Amino acid sequence: MDSRISSLKDLLTEICNRPRVRAAMLLFIIAIFTMFLINLGVGLQKNFSEQANMAAVNKRIPPIKTVLGADGKFVGVTFHASSWSGGSLLISGIVASEADLATLKTAVSAGGVALPVTYQVAVLSALQKKLEKSP
Repeated sequence: MDSRISSLKDLLTEICNRPRVRAAMLLFIIAIFTMFLINLGVGLQKNFSEQANMAAVNKRIPPIKTVLGADGKFVGVTFHASSWSGGSLLISGIVASEADLATLKTAVSAGGVALPVTYQVAVLSALQKKLEKSP
């Protein structure tokens, strides 16, 4: 058994000492290192663009709150910058009617948010109708 291990070790040593094999191993190591650096760069670029998008959303929230704050209909609505989809605006809460929801969406679109907007807003009148229908 030891002679087989010894002969295998000698064979591998002999193969690795050949110039073509050394060049191939060096190219393989360079390729792996290059792929690692590219992957690292893409990950960092995505992170920076997500942070920039979230910063843009955070700048847009105060003006929208100011416009909607004058109207008492939107007290139960909150605005958040979300990391979903590379940076987006998340709006959640409850409004009284479908017309209020339409007003909310109009105010947000007029606020100049060019990033994705996710609405998690319930309409109170629709919830009341569902409760009335349930036994």
